[in-house]
This record gives sequence, C-alpha cells and structure tokens, in this order.
Amino acid sequence: LVALSRAPLADVHWDAPIYLYQAKRFAETAYLVDVARNAQEIVAQLAGAWPEDESYSEAFWRSSRLGHIALLGAPVAAFGSTDAAITAAQPRSEARMRRSRPPTGCSSSPCRSACWPGAG
Repeated sequence: LVALSRAPLADVHWDAPIYLYQAKRFAETAYLVDVARNAQEIVAQLAGAWPEDESYSEAFWRSSRLGHIALLGAPVAAFGSTDAAITAAQPRSEARMRRSRPPTGCSSSPCRSACWPGAG
C-alpha cells in the first residue's frame, strides 16, 4: 500500500523509465523473437563489436535484463501505456531496481511522458 500512496516512479532508480519503455516494447512487439533472432549479434558485441554510436552494447544490456523486462511487461500488457500500468509496475520495479535515489526530475510527468505518450 505504501507504493500506491506515492506518485508513479517516485523514489526509483534513474533508469526506471528505460526499463518501462522496454517493458512496453515487450508487451506490444515480438520482443523475444527479436532477441532470439539477434542472439549471435548480441554475443559478438560482448567482444567490443557494438555499434559505434554506443559506449556499451545496449542490445546486451537489454538481453541480460530480459526477465526483469518481461515481469514489467505484464502490467503493460494488462493496462496498456497508461498511468495504471506504471502504478502497477512500480512495486515490481522497486523490488528489483532500488539502488539509490534518482536525479531530480525522474518522477516528473515529462520523464514519464517520454516513454508513455498519453500518460502524465
């Protein structure tokens, strides 16, 4: 109940919107098919062969957090890209992602709106 009494995304790690965006993609696209299709490329990126415009392999980062993204995808699948999905995902997010306080503004409406058009 404590999580439900706070604003969505309050007191979560700064990368929570990134996870929520990936959860949205998981719920709305063939995410697992894409990961499986690109598995060999993702493995090759471990040796440093990632895209030039990335400072690390973003594809590997996403694939290594696939379970977390899938768990967060359940509320998105149930509620769509809405504030209700963010509120339902928050306890899951907090349980797995709490590390430190986010930078100022991560719980703001513009931050949520970047990943969730129409929410906020």
